[in-house]
Amino acid sequence: ICVRSSSSSQDFIQRIHPKKPRWIEKLYAKFMNSFSGSGFDKDTAKLFSQIDGRARTVLEVGIGTGVNFKYLSGRNDLKITGVDPNKSMEKYAVNSLVAAGFRGDQFEFIHGVGEKIPLESSSIDVVISTLVLCSVTDVSSTMQEVIRVLKPGGQFLFVEHVGAQDGSWLNLFQNLLNPIQVFVADGCHLNRDTLSFIRKARF
Repeated sequence: ICVRSSSSSQDFIQRIHPKKPRWIEKLYAKFMNSFSGSGFDKDTAKLFSQIDGRARTVLEVGIGTGVNFKYLSGRNDLKITGVDPNKSMEKYAVNSLVAAGFRGDQFEFIHGVGEKIPLESSSIDVVISTLVLCSVTDVSSTMQEVIRVLKPGGQFLFVEHVGAQDGSWLNLFQNLLNPIQVFVADGCHLNRDTLSFIRKARF
């Protein structure tokens, strides 16, 4: 298992995702590990079944506790890279990796953010994002980074929650709760129109 971080990337992370007290990061990681189900298991499994059988390199943006490893199990030919701004997620991601039957040398954890992914251009076959784009600081920059690291013909697979239709009661409810959600859920926006950012990226 490889863990990577650099001083230059740390400066950028600090600007994009200001550092929280270590105990808060640890507590949040433990909480996420205890409630690791996405609530979209069937949808996620169906989505991951579409991964090209020729794919060898996978990047997960916001890997968190590694809940998606189970959908990749059986692929001993994969090299998986996970990017996350919370270092405390690493140990839980490693546990999930082992539980899914992967070897340690198949995984690299990078302490980083989606807005600046420290990987070579055109180096990844598949990029995964599940319930992450709601919390990144700059969705447009993250999308451009996804496009940059993907090989020509590569796949971007995502499961994301979105804001309800403008003017609806649900949208009003999301807008009211959003400031609280952002505070308690590490920047997660209930009302973000995530799909529009993905469409504008022009994959």
